[in-house]
Amino acid sequence: MVGLIKKKVTDEGTYLYRCEEDGTILWEELSDGTSIKGTDCSHYRWEPVGNGCYPDELDPQICEGTEEIAKKRVKKIDQGTTIWFLVPQ
Repeated sequence: MVGLIKKKVTDEGTYLYRCEEDGTILWEELSDGTSIKGTDCSHYRWEPVGNGCYPDELDPQICEGTEEIAKKRVKKIDQGTTIWFLVPQ
């Protein structure tokens, strides 16, 4: 698996997390702990999961595969009704 590069970009404590291989910004972490989703690259992808599937699975058919995505995750960002998981490609 390709690694991540964490780089502090401001004195206030903002960090950028990049793919070690191609430099794509995968997410930004603000000084207050808020994470902002970046983009996919050929090594990692963001998988959306509805809040009805994680952390509690309300419908096994609709939520199929969520447990595996959650296990593989490198990062999780909760955006209310959607939880985004960064997983290796």
